Order: sequence, then structure tokens, then C-alpha cells
Amino acid sequence: MHYADEAKRRLLIWQKRFDIILGIARGLQYLHEDSRFRIIHRDLKASNVLLDKNMIPKISDFGIARMFGGDQTTEYTRKVIGTYGYMSPEYAMDGLISIKSDVFSFGVLVLEIITGKRNRGSYEPELDCNLLGYAWMLWKEGRSLELLDEALGGNFHHSRVLRCIQVALLCIEAQPRNRPLMSLVVTMLSSENAVLPEPTEPGLNPGMTTSSDTESSRTRSATANFLTVTRLEARGHALTVASRRSIDHLTTPACLGGAIHRGSSMRRLALCLVLLAAFFPVLSISTDSIGLATSISGNQTLVSPGGVFQLGFFTPDGARRYLGIWYYNIQEPNPTIVWVANRQSPLVNNSPGVLRLSTDGHLAILDSQNATVWSSAAPTTNVTAGATAKLQDDGNFVLSSDGSVAWQSFDYPTDTLLPGMKLGVDIEAGITRNITSWSTPTDPSIGTYTFKLVLGGLPQFFLLRGDAMIYTSGPWNGEILTGVPYLKASDFTFRVVSGPDETYYTYSIGNTSLLSRLVVDGVAGQIQRFVWINGAWSIFWYYPMDPCDNYAKCGPFGYCDMAQTSQCNCLPGFQPRSPQQWNLHDGTGGCVRSTNLSCPGGGNGSSSDGFWVVSQMKMPEATNATVYDGVTLEQCRQVCLSNCSCRAYAAANVSGGVGSGCVVWAVDLLDMRQYTTFVEDVYIRFAQSEIDALNAAANSRARPSKRVVTTAVVATVAGVLLLLAVGCWWWRKRRGKKDSSAPGGGDDVLPFRVRKHPDLDEEWRSAEKDVDLPLFDLEVILAATDDFALSNKIGEGGFGPVYMGKLEDGQEVAVKRLSRRSMQGVVEFKNEVKLIAKLQHRNLVRLLGCCIDEDERMLLYEYMHNQSLDTFIFDEGKRRLLRWQKRFDIILGIARGLQYLHEDSRFRIIHRDLKASNVLLDRNMVPKISDFGIARMFGGDQTTEYTKKVIGTYGYMSPEYAMDGVFSMKSDIYSFGVMVLEIITGKRNRGFYEVELDLNLLRYSWMLWKEGRSVDLLDEAMEGSFSYSEVLRCIQVALLCVEVQPRNRPLMSSVVMMLASENATVPEPNEPGVNIGKNTSDTESSHGLTSNNLTITAIDAR
Repeated sequence: MHYADEAKRRLLIWQKRFDIILGIARGLQYLHEDSRFRIIHRDLKASNVLLDKNMIPKISDFGIARMFGGDQTTEYTRKVIGTYGYMSPEYAMDGLISIKSDVFSFGVLVLEIITGKRNRGSYEPELDCNLLGYAWMLWKEGRSLELLDEALGGNFHHSRVLRCIQVALLCIEAQPRNRPLMSLVVTMLSSENAVLPEPTEPGLNPGMTTSSDTESSRTRSATANFLTVTRLEARGHALTVASRRSIDHLTTPACLGGAIHRGSSMRRLALCLVLLAAFFPVLSISTDSIGLATSISGNQTLVSPGGVFQLGFFTPDGARRYLGIWYYNIQEPNPTIVWVANRQSPLVNNSPGVLRLSTDGHLAILDSQNATVWSSAAPTTNVTAGATAKLQDDGNFVLSSDGSVAWQSFDYPTDTLLPGMKLGVDIEAGITRNITSWSTPTDPSIGTYTFKLVLGGLPQFFLLRGDAMIYTSGPWNGEILTGVPYLKASDFTFRVVSGPDETYYTYSIGNTSLLSRLVVDGVAGQIQRFVWINGAWSIFWYYPMDPCDNYAKCGPFGYCDMAQTSQCNCLPGFQPRSPQQWNLHDGTGGCVRSTNLSCPGGGNGSSSDGFWVVSQMKMPEATNATVYDGVTLEQCRQVCLSNCSCRAYAAANVSGGVGSGCVVWAVDLLDMRQYTTFVEDVYIRFAQSEIDALNAAANSRARPSKRVVTTAVVATVAGVLLLLAVGCWWWRKRRGKKDSSAPGGGDDVLPFRVRKHPDLDEEWRSAEKDVDLPLFDLEVILAATDDFALSNKIGEGGFGPVYMGKLEDGQEVAVKRLSRRSMQGVVEFKNEVKLIAKLQHRNLVRLLGCCIDEDERMLLYEYMHNQSLDTFIFDEGKRRLLRWQKRFDIILGIARGLQYLHEDSRFRIIHRDLKASNVLLDRNMVPKISDFGIARMFGGDQTTEYTKKVIGTYGYMSPEYAMDGVFSMKSDIYSFGVMVLEIITGKRNRGFYEVELDLNLLRYSWMLWKEGRSVDLLDEAMEGSFSYSEVLRCIQVALLCVEVQPRNRPLMSSVVMMLASENATVPEPNEPGVNIGKNTSDTESSHGLTSNNLTITAIDAR
């Protein structure tokens, strides 16, 4: 912006200014949310936004930017570098960096673009306001349009100007948690119908001081009477020290921004300090604790020493107030509450509430009438005058006196278990620690679901709905909870401690930057573990996960197996109690023995029964089992045989690989399920005749026939001879290669080597330099994939087969090997490599390198642990794992990736083969668009292109592309619409969903839309809750994307906006385009559509 040049400002008409604002917002959204790394710019300002020849804004100057990795969201720095007037309060005053720091700077920048004025000026001399304070004053008075640059004239959109001002004010709020994410900013700016929250007062901004640039040491302290700032180095002007004895400059609210010098009247100083306390009551508490003489009320909060957690009052439903603890730097869309004090006794009638530490050692919440609405349990030690209640960085609110803990919030969890918290029973202290769901998402009162320890036998944790058990973790065997044998993670340590005085479960996290919480979700009816990843909470795991997790699903002596269609099965030697119920897939009646035990006929201890071992099973419920300490398994066997009621036994503790102690079941065996991994040996009692029958059956399966033995011997001998021949050939080939290699071409130069074709080698070296992409040696790839072993093959597409490999440094990669049948040449392959290497987005698969060696051409990508989307949405079992929220996140992620390709990348990329199998899912189920083998890059203003050879996948190709060879961004958008419907329904487009009408998925969706039955499209296999309005909006957007006329299909930026905003106006769709998805031939041929007498030629379709 040329603030001093009125002539240049006149050239920036309102539409251009709005486009610049939106462009900056999208660039910042990419840095914060869409890049593979979270980038914090730290110095966003007008002079760091460059404009190209088309006045498109480009964010520049990343000299002091910070890159956050993994789950990192905040960082502290002792050296604050930035520009006054743009720095957020928490950054300028505390050195706290986050994406919200950039959001604040963006808000300042928006106001400057709108007004044509710098923030660091005085715009209301009587009040000494800077731009932020002036904008806030006009907003409160309903005069915001007066902010608009007078050089603009009268040609502007009033509502859009007001929306931009409102968004800017939201971005500069004092509390970082209240500032929106940039994705929400883009949505609010783009959608005229988006509902915007009311802004609150702007944050304290140190932009008004005028002293010279200095770097000084300081100690920060904020009270109602003084403010001191330490070690602040800034571009422009620096804050100098203000102390009790000497105040040179005082940074004040936006409308008190003038410097207060020595010699200024005491009256003005007093006025400033009073107004400072009035405008910013939160500054009266800038600490992590309260004592007997202090309290917090209203909007005041405590913040833990490291800025991890915050304690204060919150109002989830807009009416009732609660005292809670939440993550200090996670506020989107609302603070993540981890503990509530008064969940059963909220403050009502707009009572602000006061938290106070009383002299008798109780923490108490008082209402406006000074009545106690909640108080903590009696302290466990004497409370002296020096007692304090402190909020710690682990989220624990601890009342201590003389070094002893008198009370702590960790002993009274609500719905969340944080690292270090205990879930269980402390018999000695008389404390039971359970976690119980909220009643509703906006009502913290005690809900329906509780996760708790049930004492008796072996430690075991249950999820209850009321009094009904709906899930159990399985018994603890000293090493694992046997119902969650796969629960292992490198960053987590899970422990169960069992003793005579206390039994509990707890967990810790090795990576201190990783945030995680265990929650009882009352909506889903699950326990869910969340981790903070890429600026959002991601579900790490949840239980119950599938039908086999339902408590006692298959009744006594039955077990559940998800690999079986019927799911419920009887243990060996048992049969269904009710075959009729069993055939109806109702296994709750369980199973009964086929042959009764010999007891009591055998007398005392003389039973002839035996035991059959199962080892890949969840251990039966053990709360009613009996545990014998200090006995061996053989002794346990004798104990079981001597008791006619004994059904089974197992080692009570298998930690360290050695079983010790014994657990005996004298009750029916309940809640077992089959796993594919070893859990523990459980010895189930049978009549000896059953044992003999089971052994005979096992031996018959294991014993090969003579003919099989003979065949195996012959095959083995032939195989050895073949291996010798292949080994000799391979040795001679390797020797020949070594002889022809250049000197010094040993291990020290891998993964590169001198190639046999110098021209080709020089071309690729040039390409490597252009795109900064490594060229891998063929031998490295052969070693990584075990010579392209069939066991490492993970898929195959139009490009060729894909293999999983592991490089020498342990990095897992996916290797796409170009098929010799592919028509793609070296030049095209090189262009594709250069194209993909320049694309950087969290929703695009990352290219790690490539290889070309004679006839071999390969691409190395990051390995996606969950493979492709089609393996989930079209698989009956896996589809159940994709709840609605996860499906919606995948849809939105794909949309953002496609928006980047079409509109935000330096080059306009048309994918041309977008489909479910070309969307990969990483370990966190984040979607990544892949397979750019037939993608095209458009330059300049190009929007369409014709091709004589149409290459794509039936069911996804748009009509104009399939029939006329015309492709554009709108071709990809059509494919996206098809894929959205597939994700929602779990069905392929190329099927028949209304046999009489011969409809594919698009036509079927359109029919249901017209009939008002679109919700019927939702996948029946999907479990959990969902938002009807969100589902309908996705279906409507999908139908807009598959319209017959390309011009009617929305741009991907509009798609993202419509998906992300609940209040966006979504147009009514028209009938979907003609789709040739019903043809079943995948060869190149001529096709005729008789309805229009059209002929399609030269179609090479996958």
C-alpha cells in the first residue's frame, strides 16, 4: 500500500483491495494449514506483500519466519523481532509465537488496506487512538464505513466493506483463542452469507511508542498498577523499561497509545492506569496461582507457567457459567475444556462468578450474591497463610501448603484424562477416579457414559451407559490390557498399577510437544484418544471400534471374529445355545458344551478332564475371577481340576515373558474376541474326549499325505537347482556391471552413479538441479523393495505397479514403477517429475525422488500407511471405520488440494484422473491427491485445452472431456463431485442402483434429491452420529460439481467455501451431465451414444 501517495491509492478501487485482502488471506492459510510444514511468518505487514503485474499479492520476506513441525502449535522466544504496529500482544509482551500472531498482523493489515492509513498514527487526538482503537470506537458507534479510504470515492459494496472490517476486528482480538483460523477467515471473506461472530475489544498493541531502536533486558509483570516489558528487539521502535520507580514509556490500550514521559502530570498518569485496568481486567491477574488474599472473577484467568493450560470461567451455552481448565493456545472453534469444577452447579442469571481460596482450605466459587455454589473437597493437610492454588503445565490445579498437596483437580476428573492423571480407585485415600461424559456438547453436567475401573479379580476398565456395560478394555495381564493388544505407540507409555491400596491406569508422553487427551464422548458413546496434529484434534484411536468390541456380544463361551461374516462363533467343543437365534446373527445367548465335564463323577481331584489352549483371544472378563498369587501354572492346573466349577485358568501376570500367579474362572467365560496377534495362553477346560477330538483334528490338518510329501521333495530339489542357475546368472551380471562402472563408483557415491548414456545422464542431472530432487540409483531401489518382491507390491494403476520399500536410513517409501506397456516417454516422464516436485501442499502426495536406468523409470513417494481411499470406502469392513466426521474431513482435504492445483499453485494443474484410488491416506487419515501421470499444466491465462486422445477412468470423466476431448479445471471438478458422492454412499458410480430405471450413482443421487430423500444416500455401514445439514450440503455441492454445463460447475475455491461454511448460500443444482460410466470396456475403441447419435473415438480409458 502506498499510504503517502494519494494518486496511487486512487488506483486501488475497492474490488482490487478486496482481491488483495483475500489473496493475502489465502496465502496465509496455505502457510498455516495447507503447507506440509506449519509456517509462522512473524513479520506480516504491508511492505512484505508484493504485487505482480496483475496486482496479485505475494507474501514475501521469510527472514524471521519459523517452521513448526509435527503437532507444535506455539513457541516461546526470548528475542522478539518484528514490526511495531503489527505484532500481537502475546508476542510483543511474552515472546509467544503461534499462527494467531500472524492472524493479528493480518487483521492490522486489512484495516490499513481499507483505510489507506498506517496503524501507528493518531486518529482521534482527544483519545490518542491508533488505527485499531479508532476502528473499534467507530464499530461500537455503528460508524465503521467512515474508516473507508476517502480516495476510493463512492463505488464500493457496503456490506462487503463492513464484513472485511468485522473480520479484521475478529483477527485483532486480545485473546489469541478468540482469533479465527485463516481457513475460517477465508470462508468469512468469501461468503456473503457467512455468520460472523461479534468482535470484542482489540488486543493491547505496542505500536504507539516512539523511542529509538534498542534492545534491553526486562522482567515482565502485569498488574493493575504497572506494566514492565523485558528483552524486546523490534524493527522500527522499541519498548523501554517501565518500572515502579521510573516509567519512561507505558504501552497502553489502543486509545491510550501516546507515550507518558517523565514530567507528565500525575493526573494523566492516574487516568491512564485506571483506564488500563478498566479496559483490560485480565491484566489484574497475570499469574499461575491464587492465594488467600487473591481471587479471579469475570474474564480473569490463570495461565500455567509454560503457557500450556488456562483456568477461568466459560459459558458453553451462552447462559450458564462454569469454572474450567482448557488448552491456552487451542481455541478453534471453541476452547478444548479438559476439567470443569462446578459441572453440577453452574452460575446462572448472568452471575460473573468469583473463585476464592478460603481460610479453611477450600476453593470456593461464589455467585453475585456471595453465595457458595461449589467448593472443593476438604483439604488433606492443614492449610496455612502461605497456601496457594497453582495451575501447572500438566493441567493439574493443585492446592498446596508448606510443600504438601492439600487438594488437586487430578483427583476429580470430569470427562477427560490427561497425561499423568489416574483412572481407578485409591482405597487408602477413599478416592474413586472415573471420567464421565458431558450431557450434551454444550452442557458439562454428568452425562450417560462413564469409563471406570471395576475392582475384583484382574484390573479391568469398563465403559458404561448408565449401569449397562457396553465395552471393556479386557483384563490387565501385567503387560497389556488384553482387549487392546495393538495399543502401542512410540511416543506413549501406558501403565496399569495394581496393589492392595491403589489400582489405576495412567499414561505418559515422551514427546513433550505432543498434546493428547483421553475423552468419554457422550455423543458417539465411545472413549476416544485425541492428538493435536496440523492445527486440529485428530482421533488416534477409539473404542468400541467395531461390533466385536460390544460387551459380551457373543454370550457365554462364544467369541467374536470380525473376519467371519456371522461374527459370533462358539469356542471349540461348544455349540450354540439357541441355533435359531444364532442363525439370525443374535449371539447373545452364547454357547453350551457339546460334552459335559467329568466332574463330579471323578471325585475330589480325580477329574479326567483336560485343557485346550487359546492364545489369540481377548481374555474373558475377569472381575469375578479368582487370583492366586505365588503359584505356578501347573499348580493352577491342579487347582482348576479340583474345583468342579472351574472353567479356565491363565497366568495372572506375564510381564517380562514369564508367567506368575494364576487367575481361575469359576464363572461363564464372557466377552472374548479373536485377534490375529498373540495375546496370552488361556487354558479352557474340556472333557478328555473333546481334547482327543480336537487333537485329532489338529493333527489331520498338519499331517501331509505321502503324495504331498513326494511332491514337496521333488519341488524342493528343482527349486534348489533353479536358484543355483539364477544365482550364477546374477553374479555374472553384477560382475559385468562392476567392470563397466567408472572408477570410484563405490558405496561412497550412492545413490548416484555414472550411467551408460551420457546424454541422458546430463539431461537428468540438469533436471535434478532444476527441481532440487534426488535421482536414486537402481540398486538402491532394488535393495529397498527386495528386488520388487511380490510381497512388497501394494497396488497397481495405469502408470504401473507400486511397491513398498525401505531405504537404508529406515525411511519407508512407495515406488511407482513405470510399466513397459506405458506410452509415456522419457521427456514426458521428466516433465511429470519436474511438475510434481514443484507442488507443495499437505493434501498432495510428496515426491521424494526418481530413478531412470535404461528401460526403468520410477518415482519414489512418501509411503501412505492407510493406502488409497477406495480401499476404505468400497470395503465392507473398513467402511465402518470411516465415521461421518472423518469422511467430511477427507472431502474437505481433497477439495483444498484441488483448489491449490487449480488456483493457488504457481502453475494451473489439471489432474485429469481424479478418483478414489488416486487419493491416498496417511497414518492420520489425511487425504493426499496422487498419480499425476496424465496431469496437464496450464500457463498464463489458459483455461481449456483439446486433446485427440482422451485418457481417464470411466465413471469419473466429465461429458465434455469424454466426448469432445475438452479438458479444463471443470473436468477435475466433475470428477471431484463423483468422488464426493462415492465417499458419502460407500458405493461406486459405475453400478446400478435403481435396476428398473438403469441408473448409475449420479442419476440415482439426482432422483433422490428431486424427491427430497437425499439422506437415503448415506452409507448404511457408517456408525456414529452425523449432521443432517452437513450431509445434505455435501450432496448438494457434489451435484453442483457434476452439472452437464462446465460453466455451471463452481470453482474449487467456492466449493471449499460452501463446504466449510454452514451459512453459505448453495445454489440449487441442475441435472447431472451425461456420463459414460456404464460402458464396461477398458480398451481403446469407438463408442456410440444413440440418444444423441454421438461417436467417441480414440478413448484410452483405465
